[in-house]
Amino acid sequence: MARGVKLSDLACISPSSGWFGPDEEGRRTIKIQCGSIQDTANFYMRPIEGLTVTVDIDRKEVVRISDTGREIPVPKGTNTDYRYTAQDRPPEMEPINPISMEQPKGPSFRVEDGHTVKWANWELHLKADQRAGMIISQAKVRDSETGELRSVMYKGFASEMFVPYMDPDEAWYFKSYMDAGEFGLGGTALALVPLNDCPRNSYYMDGVFVASDGKPLIQSNMICVFARYTGDVGWRHSETFLPGFNVSSDYSSNSSNKLGLESVTLSRLVMGSVEPPP
Repeated sequence: MARGVKLSDLACISPSSGWFGPDEEGRRTIKIQCGSIQDTANFYMRPIEGLTVTVDIDRKEVVRISDTGREIPVPKGTNTDYRYTAQDRPPEMEPINPISMEQPKGPSFRVEDGHTVKWANWELHLKADQRAGMIISQAKVRDSETGELRSVMYKGFASEMFVPYMDPDEAWYFKSYMDAGEFGLGGTALALVPLNDCPRNSYYMDGVFVASDGKPLIQSNMICVFARYTGDVGWRHSETFLPGFNVSSDYSSNSSNKLGLESVTLSRLVMGSVEPPP
């Protein structure tokens, strides 16, 4: 290519292209931009700046090519790779031993019907969703005085992750990411890796969706449920002037249930959506 990048070294994506006028009415177009993966896996650090290819995906034809960055050099890949083994001079450090969290008697929560999670005096319904990623509903806590379950949240989920770049440049103005609505936090989820993303005794849930081509899409191990100890030093108290006075919470009360979801989508501002009880 003109900028010294081989086609075999290109990594191309189609950012969320938004909608900018009647000329796009009735057409399904995407805008493709590329970066170089030569000397790095982080192609975002080596963009082919200013080069945008507009493609009509129904007609399978290139509609327009815009190249406003011919004078902008492609950044070098030196020290842009985030992998430890790819560093020119990896920091010297002693090997780190693995950390393992154990529950010899098994988890303290249970999952009924594949979706209802019960833990301590809490219960909630949990499911995978193609758009929102994970939906928590019918969250209730048992009242210690009446023994009745009290509704805490009817339905809660990430309604959207919206990032409008708002740069007037030809290669940037159209970028207005709506991660949940356009890409789907569930549809882009990665499989959680046992003992890496989730500890032992975790309960895993799959996501069963419909792909863009109408075929079934199964996202294996998309969600995991686990309990972890959160007491640490914050749950212990002593008095300097009262020798032997040491107050600490029980271990069982210091654990908390966690719900894990791994998504391809980059971490951005999450706007939560909570529905009140009907």
